[in-house]
Amino acid sequence: GHLVGQARIEMIPAGGETRLGFGADDRIRLAKILPRNETGDTGILTRSSTRQQQVILEVQNLSTEPQDVRVIYALPFSEQEDLRVKVTADPAWTETDLDDRRGVSAWTLDLAANETRRITLDFALDWPEGMELNWAP
Repeated sequence: GHLVGQARIEMIPAGGETRLGFGADDRIRLAKILPRNETGDTGILTRSSTRQQQVILEVQNLSTEPQDVRVIYALPFSEQEDLRVKVTADPAWTETDLDDRRGVSAWTLDLAANETRRITLDFALDWPEGMELNWAP
């Protein structure tokens, strides 16, 4: 019920579909916090390299009305047998592999007025010594 902007769009043929974005909603804030990002070596007889990371997504409803919010985040995954990836999320995602994109997950949150919620993601990556991993969330 609120005007949020104005823009010119291309013609859409009869029966065609398109997606329109309506810009940022100033009443919703999202913060990404990285409290832990550790890389190291583990093992006694065999050695491997590890990386542990924690990401907190903090969603805040600054409005005076309840808001339905969908948070989308790309989670790490492995396509190689030697790279082991463990992902935990609290709360757990409500959808995964969105639009057939592997690892892209979503959380549907019902936020009360002035409510703040956190999604805590923990990633543990483990790979053999001598191999190099380049990854950034």
